[in-house]
Amino acid sequence: MIWSDDYAVGIQEVDDQHKKLFDLVNRLEPLISKGIYHGPEIESMISFLKVYTVTHFKFEEMCMKVRNCALGKKNLESHCKLLDFVNRFDESYQKHGGSKKNVEVLYNVLSKWLVQHICKIDQGLKEE
Repeated sequence: MIWSDDYAVGIQEVDDQHKKLFDLVNRLEPLISKGIYHGPEIESMISFLKVYTVTHFKFEEMCMKVRNCALGKKNLESHCKLLDFVNRFDESYQKHGGSKKNVEVLYNVLSKWLVQHICKIDQGLKEE
């Protein structure tokens, strides 16, 4: 995934947080290519994702509230769905370990969700 200024929402802290999420997703790809589906690198990424998304989502939701963004409710719903996915993924990983299929699903869901969410919802943060 390559960051583009087209994804920028005009709030530097939100944009920087989005870039960190892009970096996380980009770190998954070489692990998949190397056949690394479990272990400290994957576990560290899952832990980071669980904590960082909550922090980022709270900040972004606050920004939307301050700007009276019309997409605020949709944003919250989208965040809840991703958090649910991440938590279910983590539970499965803790019980069954990682597999090629599961880590590929994590990569695909995160990469697709991130771009769609930024382009369809977070762009509502831009001030005209």
